[in-house]
Amino acid sequence: MTFRKSSFQAYVKRMAPNSFYLRAVHISPLPVIRGLWVNLTSGKKVIGGASKENAEDLT
Repeated sequence: MTFRKSSFQAYVKRMAPNSFYLRAVHISPLPVIRGLWVNLTSGKKVIGGASKENAEDLT
C-alpha cells in the first residue's frame, strides 16, 4: 500500500494492525525515536536504516 506525501503520523494512523512501515533513511534521531515509540505502543512496526543511493539503482 502506498500513500501520498503526508506526515509520519498520518501514515501511522492509516496503517493496519500488525503492519510494517519501511523508512529507507534515518538521518536525524527524531525519526528513530518516533519509530521506536510506534513499535512500543502499538501493533504496528516501523523498520528503518540507512541506504546508499546510486544512479544505476534508479534505472
